[in-house]
Amino acid sequence: MTHLKTRLLSLLIVIGFVMPLFAQPDIDAKIERVKSLISRAQPIVEKSGNERAAALLKDGIANFRKAVNLRNENKLREANALLDRVAETVNKAVQLANQNNNDIDTKIRKVKASIDRAKPVIEKSTNERAKALFKDALAKFDRAVALRKENKIREANALLDKTIDLINQAVRLANQNNNSIDKMIERVGNEIERAKKIVRESGNERAAQVLREAITHFDKAKRLNAAGKPREAAAELEVTTKLVTKAIAIANGNNPTNLEKMIKRVGAEIEKAKKIVKRSGNERAQQVLDKGIEHYRKALAFYKNGNERACAAQLKITTKLVAKAIAIARGNNPDSLDKAIKRLGERIERAERIVKESGNRKAMKVLKLGIEHYNKAIRFNKAGKKREAAAQLKVASKLVARAVAIANGGQ
Repeated sequence: MTHLKTRLLSLLIVIGFVMPLFAQPDIDAKIERVKSLISRAQPIVEKSGNERAAALLKDGIANFRKAVNLRNENKLREANALLDRVAETVNKAVQLANQNNNDIDTKIRKVKASIDRAKPVIEKSTNERAKALFKDALAKFDRAVALRKENKIREANALLDKTIDLINQAVRLANQNNNSIDKMIERVGNEIERAKKIVRESGNERAAQVLREAITHFDKAKRLNAAGKPREAAAELEVTTKLVTKAIAIANGNNPTNLEKMIKRVGAEIEKAKKIVKRSGNERAQQVLDKGIEHYRKALAFYKNGNERACAAQLKITTKLVAKAIAIARGNNPDSLDKAIKRLGERIERAERIVKESGNRKAMKVLKLGIEHYNKAIRFNKAGKKREAAAQLKVASKLVARAVAIANGGQ
């Protein structure tokens, strides 16, 4: 029995020393295989731009180093198990990276499809901004494709995102512009229908001829728009509008009914202006109105003599003068402007006392700015620039009021 125990013990000792000697070449070969696997995986994962794959590979490399350390400590079983885990982790990282590569290829195809859909919309548009954005998108797409070929997946993906954003912006702008052309066609079409009635009632052959020319350009504009040439269509619509306006003007100048209506309307405007000018007491406004009335009388004389064109011309002048007289009476009255300047000057004097007593630096600064605008108003008024003077007074008044508010404890 003792002899048997001795033989078993000897066998165990032999196994304990011999087994590692046989296992070591296997574990070393496995280490080399896993090392090679990691080397092949690194560029694939790095170029994929997949963060999850990169994290897995990093974990795999860390465990590989632990496995090597275990091998060096002769802990072969633990090293072997850890190497299996490393291989599994690295393979998973590669799968994710390859999936990312497949995703980028799918994304490239989708962006290319978006470009193909957007191209006719952009080409049809007259919007230069939309065209510039689309051009930039194409350049970024080409660069993204080149980066994909270099396996720079992360950079390619970022550029594709920018490409999509630029395409969307360009299409939005182009659609707005294209819709505006359609609306313009609709509007000009309505103007033509209105002009047809006016020209027909006038019986003026010249007006009819001009309107026919306008319709020719309008039809051309519609054909160009349908052919995807909105810029050329817009140009034709502009010509159409001018010709329609001209046709109406010719028809109105030779249409007694319309001219009579115009005479009545201008006469009513004169009566309205008389009241406004009288209330204002503005001599300059009265002088301008009197001049307008003179032209109105000339218009009536021309009408009685059958000279409709001259009558229409005099009515046009009358209308402008009446409008000018009203404007002077309402907003550009020198007397009222002088009074406003005087009133604000008095307010500034009171404000200076309040601000000085408060000692508030911000109030002083705001008041100083207000006084600068006040002085500008005075200079403009002296130069006869009433509108500019009034604008400066308005700014000065607000600043003075603000300065007082700050001095009194406001903001």
